[in-house]
Amino acid sequence: MNWFSKIFSSKKNFDTEPRAIRAAEGILGNERLTSDLDDEAASILLDWGVAWAERVARSTAHLDDESASESMYPQLKAIRKLMRLISRWGANLEVWEKEQKEDAIEKILAYRKTLSNEPLPQPYQEKITLLPGQHFENPTQLVEELSRLLGFEGGKSSSNIE
Repeated sequence: MNWFSKIFSSKKNFDTEPRAIRAAEGILGNERLTSDLDDEAASILLDWGVAWAERVARSTAHLDDESASESMYPQLKAIRKLMRLISRWGANLEVWEKEQKEDAIEKILAYRKTLSNEPLPQPYQEKITLLPGQHFENPTQLVEELSRLLGFEGGKSSSNIE
């Protein structure tokens, strides 16, 4: 490498794998996030939360550890709040009134905005506002629908954390 290319070399990229593992462990180690749900719904919500947390961590490759931690904090906090809210809604499917569900949707959309600057696609935006009027047979249906509509279903985590 010559002196010219050293001066104009690209910015340093930091290893995000340890950050992704810590972020995933923070989700998996917090039992309160899914304690109100049955195992199937909790598993889906955990997969979703871990995938988002890893995505947040991987977006910090350009930041040193301290800056990455500061940058990730509001997003990881939003993931946890979002998961707790979805868990509460799932646990109260039969008792929450439409107004409570509408309030939950407002908060869910605010948390989602913290996670992604990309707006929800218009069809999803419309569908998510209709959720308070829909009937779900079980929490799993609610969690699946919300994860689909929020724009990142997650799937399985890329980390090897069990």
